[in-house]
Amino acid sequence: MTGDWAGLALLLAASLAAGSFLNVAIHRLPIMLARQWQAEARQQLGLGEEVAAAEGRDAQAEQSPSLAAGAAQEAPFNLFLPRSRCPACKQRIEIQDNIPILSWLLLKGRCRHCAERISVRYPLVEALAAGAALAAAAVFGLSWEGFAAAACAWALIA
Repeated sequence: MTGDWAGLALLLAASLAAGSFLNVAIHRLPIMLARQWQAEARQQLGLGEEVAAAEGRDAQAEQSPSLAAGAAQEAPFNLFLPRSRCPACKQRIEIQDNIPILSWLLLKGRCRHCAERISVRYPLVEALAAGAALAAAAVFGLSWEGFAAAACAWALIA
């Protein structure tokens, strides 16, 4: 019986982490797709790299003037880089502030640095991912089938 509880605790922790990653994917995938489409459109239109570099500098200048100075190349932007930042003050979110659901509750839904509100969407997605994994485990047990069902549910959430 203790193995069941340990397995459920591990499933819960893993599914909360998966939910945290889903938040990143939900936020970044549309941005990544838009950038890819823009690059393909520039290529099809025969616009050179200098136009893309200028557009990148303009976009960075809007977000952060200090980043725009001398930044001819766009910084990597994917599901892993750059590290998570506060949308308001752009301060990097430290590890202790990135614990699924718990950090949001401890920080009362606000950024540690600027006290700007953090959307309730983040802990809700994490809780939904955990609930989906627990539901999959209830139907299929703690098995490969249960993991596959949870992974399918996570993909649907994203």
